[in-house]
Amino acid sequence: MQELFTLFKDDGRRWFKGNTHTHTTCSDGVRTPEEAADWYRRAGYDFLFLTEHEQKLATPAALPDFEKLSSREMLVLPGLELYLDLDDPPDRTLHVAALGTAKTGVWRPQWSFRRTIEFVLGEEGLPVIAHPYYNAVIDQEIADAHGCAAIEVFNTTCDVACGKGFCRSHWDFLLRRGIAIHGVAADDAHWCRQIPDYGKGWVMLKAESLSLRSILDGLRDGSFYASTGPEFLDVSMTQGEVRVRTSPAARINFISDNGYSSVEHAVDGRAITCARRELSSFRKFLRLECVDAQGRFAWTNAVILGQPE
Repeated sequence: MQELFTLFKDDGRRWFKGNTHTHTTCSDGVRTPEEAADWYRRAGYDFLFLTEHEQKLATPAALPDFEKLSSREMLVLPGLELYLDLDDPPDRTLHVAALGTAKTGVWRPQWSFRRTIEFVLGEEGLPVIAHPYYNAVIDQEIADAHGCAAIEVFNTTCDVACGKGFCRSHWDFLLRRGIAIHGVAADDAHWCRQIPDYGKGWVMLKAESLSLRSILDGLRDGSFYASTGPEFLDVSMTQGEVRVRTSPAARINFISDNGYSSVEHAVDGRAITCARRELSSFRKFLRLECVDAQGRFAWTNAVILGQPE
């Protein structure tokens, strides 16, 4: 989790733009895998996970040939979206995106959250908690998230469809418990809405190469930041002081436990591009947010500071 202070150092790694949640006609999306891959490729993405709904696949054979979909410009990677049944109240589900694996027909929706995490890890995939706010998931239902690589801090489809795209509170709940979990922004594109549900949430990941292993390693290690538009240019710590540089912003948020958070505001209509705070002023964890004049967000991953609850 200390990657927060080293991510922007010149260390020979490259930056790659990617989307970690996408659907196609293989499950309940409207565009074919070829059409989806072509859109993201033309939009300048470097990698794309196709995360079809496991329960909505006609057969396991319905999954595309990921290698054929890939090109020199963009890597198309396997994934699945798994549903867990929640009982109280009924008719709710907890969704887990399994990145890097597309093994179908084994997992069951009756499994617990813990067993699902262990299943995905056993398949050498990365478990990601998908859109918990959209699914009315309460904090305690994801409390045992050890082993999860990330939670979706933003989901484009959930934002476009019903205004429930942001999950910052769920993320902070896990961080203040001392769980080292990262935050991704993802599209969850289904291609079927009047307002586009694609190209509005992504990760900027730093890796040695554009390969499945390097991408998974970067997501696991937190070697990325998430965004819906703004950019982080540098985050560093010098003599106990956290310093951040961003693209033009209306505010830069230092998010920590409870009232220990802090905000640097733009004043008089002038954008800001930097801020600094003493690390000692924060408790339990620290992550950063950049918000631009259009209300778009970017998020760093967190550093765990003190004792959890």
